[in-house]
Amino acid sequence: MRNFNPLSPDFAVDPYAVYAELRQLDRPPYFAPHDAYLLSRYDDVVSVVTNPAMVRTLEGHESEVEAKE
Repeated sequence: MRNFNPLSPDFAVDPYAVYAELRQLDRPPYFAPHDAYLLSRYDDVVSVVTNPAMVRTLEGHESEVEAKE
């Protein structure tokens, strides 16, 4: 996973091998270029989106639609 780039064209063409590898890890890997963890397992996603301690606002972020207006 060291050289993994979720924004690469190769990943866009065939992400499934990477998804399988991500699910085998003990915990979500950190993706430093975006200061984010990559969640690939359902239980990981549920634990984040249902945890009120996690960032739950889009304040300061605009959508593509808003940016074009």
